[in-house]
This record gives sequence, C-alpha cells and structure tokens, in this order.
Amino acid sequence: FNSPIDAFVTEQAAILDFENRVRLVAAAADEPFLFYTGVGEDHFTGVMTWSLKGFKQALQKISIKSLEFHNSRGDFEKWAEKTLHDKRLKEELKKIRVSEQKGKALRKSLIKTVTERFDQLSKQIETATKYF
Repeated sequence: FNSPIDAFVTEQAAILDFENRVRLVAAAADEPFLFYTGVGEDHFTGVMTWSLKGFKQALQKISIKSLEFHNSRGDFEKWAEKTLHDKRLKEELKKIRVSEQKGKALRKSLIKTVTERFDQLSKQIETATKYF
C-alpha cells in the first residue's frame, strides 16, 4: 500500500465484505426453525435450520406431511417475521398458506418463494459491497 491510510481503508472494506457474506449465509435467524409432522416432541423430524439458505435446502428434503403441518399453522411466516425479521418474506409465505396448496405444489411454491427472496437479498448485499 502507498500509505497506512490506504491499508486501513482496504482492511475495513475487507472486514465489511466478510461480515456481509456471513450475514447472507446466516440470514440473521434468532432461533432455528424446527420441523415437525404434528404437535409434540414425538413428531420432531430431527431437522432444524438457522438460516434462510438452510431453510431453502430443508424445504427440498423434508416430508410433505411436515410442510403441510407447518404451512397450515402459519409457522413459516411466523419464523420469517420473528426470527429472520423479514416482513416481505412473511407476506409471501402467507399468500401460500391462504392458497391452501397441498403436496408437491406446496413444496414447489415454498421453494420458489424462498429462493426468490434469497436471491433478492444476495443481490442487495452484492450491490452494497461491490465497491469494497
């Protein structure tokens, strides 16, 4: 670097970029989403996720029974709002719930919605950090 100031600015930019990349992967979940197939501990599937990225991956593999259980109760939208602090995602998930989709159509809609939101957030972070 030509000066200590140049080195400092570069170091700060690198830290900010790293922090934003970690946040994107973690997507700021305060609590994990625990997948169940019914009410009670004996219905826990053993699957939990702490991030929007992990949630997207879990939606692809978790049983339809679990997806239908949580969707009918509004659990997905509650998690989006309360732990991810994402009201936009909450509203999109609510639309899916009120449409009363079932089976593979439900899985497809959930994955599409979560993937689109994840991509939006990725672009926002990329735009915010592109000059660092």
